[in-house]
Amino acid sequence: MGAGGAVRPDHGGAGRTPRRCGDRLVNDLARTVEALLFLSPEPVSVERLAEACEVSEGEIIEALARLREHYAEGFRGVVLREVAGGFTLATDPVAERAARRLLAKPRTPALTQAQAECLAIVAYLRPVSRPEIARIRGVASE
Repeated sequence: MGAGGAVRPDHGGAGRTPRRCGDRLVNDLARTVEALLFLSPEPVSVERLAEACEVSEGEIIEALARLREHYAEGFRGVVLREVAGGFTLATDPVAERAARRLLAKPRTPALTQAQAECLAIVAYLRPVSRPEIARIRGVASE
């Protein structure tokens, strides 16, 4: 992305010649690119997107321009960013405080296998002693 916030049209198609797509094809490609960016935990380069979609880099640039319009800042909670030589979907800075509060809430961790076994024994045999649990499980429950 250049300084003006537009997607750079200067990527060549390394052996591929960009073909003009109808609006429907561009929209389909933009949806595919959007899905790939959503799935990727890190920024994805134009070259990798073109390879994954089996199209030219020029077509990816066109799809990214369409996504840039769709995700224009100030209109959605998600924005398209160019970071580290690739593109990524990120939350809009306006939502940062709310996102931090949501993600800061502690989650109850999943039970370990041993904890699940002990709880199952207690639920089934209640009341039960620790030595009885150890005997049933065949291991020390300490």
